[in-house]
Amino acid sequence: MTRVWPAGGRSKWVIGAACMGLCLALPLVAEDKQDGKPEEPKAVEQLKLVNPGFEEGEDTVSGWKRGAPIDGVEYLWDRNIGHDSKCSVAIRKTGQKYSPVAEWTQTVPHSGKTTKLRLSAFVRAEKMQKALLDVTFLPAKGEATHQWAAYIGAKKEDDRPADHTWREYSGVVAVPKDTKELTIGLQVYGPGAVWFDDVKAEYVPDSTPASYYDEKGKPKP
Repeated sequence: MTRVWPAGGRSKWVIGAACMGLCLALPLVAEDKQDGKPEEPKAVEQLKLVNPGFEEGEDTVSGWKRGAPIDGVEYLWDRNIGHDSKCSVAIRKTGQKYSPVAEWTQTVPHSGKTTKLRLSAFVRAEKMQKALLDVTFLPAKGEATHQWAAYIGAKKEDDRPADHTWREYSGVVAVPKDTKELTIGLQVYGPGAVWFDDVKAEYVPDSTPASYYDEKGKPKP
């Protein structure tokens, strides 16, 4: 087929076609900039934590329970360091043993809204070998189970420990159907220091993939 160009119109048509091609390519460029990552699942319901920013309390921080005394472990309610405020909780560990676990915890009822829970917190770390965001599932009967949501620290022998200013960590756990209560744990295993602030837990759609971190910080299949 022979194309008939209107007088003086060929250059305009070429420019227009080029613009059209560019416009069609723009969404692909935008998607590349997002690294092809899927959108974060929207929260179905917020889990009501007490004092998630660690700003309330008198002699000690309210709403949170510190773990058992451990040699070489210091629990801190730090009112000079925080993410969006001047308050946070911290654990400093000088001992080299990874057990027992040092932790700040809070136990809340499980609403059963969905089977998936996303836990996140802002974390500041100084030479931290191994710290975790953990969720323990407490049933009405039987033994409690738990799952790690996020891992902070060295995952391999040659990895450096976590050493950074405030950074958000998050992960999704699968809640067993017989769970009545949830214990949110801000845990430290290895030596180093870590601060936690602005903890958030929220139910997300059942179709959301779970993190399934194992004891070495690697995602389970």
